[in-house]
Amino acid sequence: MSREMIAANAALFGHLLDYCRDRGDEWPNGDARRFVASDDADKRYLKELRILEVVRFGLRRAIARIAVEEAHYFVTVGFEFDSSVDGLVSVEANGGAVVAILSELRPLPVAPASMVRNIVEVGKMGDVGYIGHDIGSVHSLFPEVRLYECSNMPAESTWRVFLLLGVDECSLGESWVDAGLREGLVNLASIQNADLPYGALCRSIFDWDPTAMYMALYRCIEATYAYEACRRLAVALQVDESWQSIAAVLQKEIGWYPREAQSLVLVLQYADDGDLREICDQLNVGPADDVKVAAARAIYELRNRLVHFRVGQEAVRREAMDWNRLCESMSRVVADVFSTAFRRMDVELGQPLVS
Repeated sequence: MSREMIAANAALFGHLLDYCRDRGDEWPNGDARRFVASDDADKRYLKELRILEVVRFGLRRAIARIAVEEAHYFVTVGFEFDSSVDGLVSVEANGGAVVAILSELRPLPVAPASMVRNIVEVGKMGDVGYIGHDIGSVHSLFPEVRLYECSNMPAESTWRVFLLLGVDECSLGESWVDAGLREGLVNLASIQNADLPYGALCRSIFDWDPTAMYMALYRCIEATYAYEACRRLAVALQVDESWQSIAAVLQKEIGWYPREAQSLVLVLQYADDGDLREICDQLNVGPADDVKVAAARAIYELRNRLVHFRVGQEAVRREAMDWNRLCESMSRVVADVFSTAFRRMDVELGQPLVS
């Protein structure tokens, strides 16, 4: 559906007016009609641009996938650096694209209210000689909008690319995430599986609390909890169905769901013992006869301490832990477990289960 250009301009300048009002700096004729000057190309983008997916990181930063007719792009808002993600080609964001993106995503301006007022008050409809506001001046009030063409990238890659864009920004900007963990996250993005909870990973990248990253990685493992039980059931009953389908039916019809602690032990059989020992070391778990059981208990206990509050429970000493090494090891475990659970497998049925 085509965007209404008058409404988009009104939303943009209304957002700026609200921003100034909230800071006690309202100007006269604030509600007067204003618009951004545009040519035919700008008008085409403003009318036809569609936002397909978006992830936000606070009030000033976001990533979106957009389409203009048949062309597809990724957009970053509020990113400090240009992206170097493979398959994305940087293109100039014209005025129509900028107005469409800012009017819909409405990031918080970066300029002080006084500067916003100075730029907005230069003119309005009805003033002699007013031909619209300059897009460069309006754009300067907001976080930077960058556009990348991605013509041959399928829709199912969207969230994977969101993750890569976030990791790329972290590699150059202020972030607690170091090179080792970034490499682990890029490796997860290479799995290219739409079932991976990329959204949780994306949102955790810019969170200054590293426990958000740990919990996002835990959610990835949690997504495979029903795998082993349902795989065995499919084999026993000679059912040629995916384990995800079996799990969905069991939950819907009889209310079955996997028991977390037990399921964690089962799925960790597909993880590398070296990574599990590293997790045990990071969580101060001593030697055990079965490293998979020891790691499962340690991972689950930390998860519970982060999620639940109980009287007498020892608080997690965040500053005493090396969250980069812990999350890096967790990322490798996720890659092993998820790749196993969501690939086509030869089973006792004599044919692959559909996954």
